[in-house]
Amino acid sequence: KSEERVALYIAEKFWKEFISDEADEKAIYKLAATFYKAKYDIKKLLKATLLHEKFWDPAVRGTLFKSPTELLVGAARSLQLPYDNPRGYVQ
Repeated sequence: KSEERVALYIAEKFWKEFISDEADEKAIYKLAATFYKAKYDIKKLLKATLLHEKFWDPAVRGTLFKSPTELLVGAARSLQLPYDNPRGYVQ
């Protein structure tokens, strides 16, 4: 069903945004089921995501933060800045 695929897609996005870049298919399916059964109530998906044991796992805590270099490169790309002299960005 397309409705179930939508729930799965959004649950995976939540997982990757709040928990880890590495997908845990079983956990994502559980989050998607919660979301689908709640008739796409985003609050319930957010609550389930934030209460998931993996969210609180010290092994994944802080892994989604970007380094200053990643932030700088991302900003330069978003703004389509020329990068013929990348040292100019850090001086």
